[in-house]
Amino acid sequence: MILGAPIEPAVDWSRQSVQLWLNGRIQRSGIGSDPFTDPLRSLPWLARHAAGQGRPLKAGDLIATGSWTGLFWAPPSSNLKVDFVGRGEVSLST
Repeated sequence: MILGAPIEPAVDWSRQSVQLWLNGRIQRSGIGSDPFTDPLRSLPWLARHAAGQGRPLKAGDLIATGSWTGLFWAPPSSNLKVDFVGRGEVSLST
């Protein structure tokens, strides 16, 4: 999970392009998050479920809404980059 500054809520996440790079080569790319296309689509269900368990969502809660590229196992000594095209990227070396 990568935390950063908030992005304006008017973004249409279902149209966001993403690329996963391993050692300089694209491994996965797509538009929208995996598997729901729009990462906010699961929030109403989560809110109902949490409230039903007696643990309603509160301001400041961190919520992971899924993966943009699906689960990806990188081998040791890898250079990874995830690029949210037009928005920014994050890199990691293992």
